[in-house]
Amino acid sequence: MRKGFASRARSIGRGKDNSMKENGGKSNSILMQIIVSLVSGIVGALISSYLVWTIAIKQIGEARNASQGQLIVELNRDFSFNSRMYGVRKAIDREKPIFIERGGKYTTEDIDDYLGLFELMRIYEENGILDHKLVDDSFGVFVEDAYKNKEIRQYITDIRKEYKDDGLYSGFMKWGQTSTKNND
Repeated sequence: MRKGFASRARSIGRGKDNSMKENGGKSNSILMQIIVSLVSGIVGALISSYLVWTIAIKQIGEARNASQGQLIVELNRDFSFNSRMYGVRKAIDREKPIFIERGGKYTTEDIDDYLGLFELMRIYEENGILDHKLVDDSFGVFVEDAYKNKEIRQYITDIRKEYKDDGLYSGFMKWGQTSTKNND
């Protein structure tokens, strides 16, 4: 009987050994599934984050372009439909006298507003609010015409001397020089 017991114990032991190997195999398989799931989750999260980031960047760019477009429309409205701006522009275009003291119709304040609008556009451009090409395509020809006008140039020279500030209308002057060089 003892032999039978030992024989049974050995067979049970072997069975236990086999089942431990099987359970160990199952444990490794489960561990591998967990690792694969974790890696898949992390990769999926990274891809999702990248896609969200890409879409957000695109939307920010589109919003910036829309804002630039709106600002250009407003600047154009101010430039085109303001009677003083329109009159100054036409006097420059037709090479007529501009200033009242020279037989024209406009005051220094009118010219300051006219040049000041171009100066403002340059400030917006330099600060990344407006794109140079967009601004130049819309207003460059008017800047070039004003820059070439002798009365405007003399006014800028005089006002710089009066205020002892060579930086007055420097944005306008740089834009005019660039426009003139590009179109000559």
